[in-house]
Amino acid sequence: MAPTASIPRFLLPLRPPLWSLSPKTTIRHASKKSAPAKKGPSAPSPPSKPLVLEKPAKFVPPSHPARLRKDPPRYTGPQLSAEQIARQSVKKYPNMMPPPGTFMHWFLNNKSIHVWIALVRSLLELSRLLDWLTVPREH
Repeated sequence: MAPTASIPRFLLPLRPPLWSLSPKTTIRHASKKSAPAKKGPSAPSPPSKPLVLEKPAKFVPPSHPARLRKDPPRYTGPQLSAEQIARQSVKKYPNMMPPPGTFMHWFLNNKSIHVWIALVRSLLELSRLLDWLTVPREH
């Protein structure tokens, strides 16, 4: 026979299990024919006045406008000093873009160089494909 061990309280669930119903919960079975009792009057009474919204004192724009804002969101904290901005601009983190004014920054942001590289690679791949298609191979 296995020895019984008590489970520490912090390992037990906080809520009672689903199968133990609280005394407030009532169970209705589909086999019972009794209809639930209706509460309140059987017919709603017509309102004495039509519902009218009050007019606002000033124009309140919608929370989700159709046009997007053109100005960027502003930093919610205090304004940064010139010294803090300069310190942030020289910080270096892994995988960061190189700072402006360096050769790598120019090379990585130059579109014409990237177009030429893509063109040369495409031409090399095309020549390789044509060579592969025209050279007879044994099957």
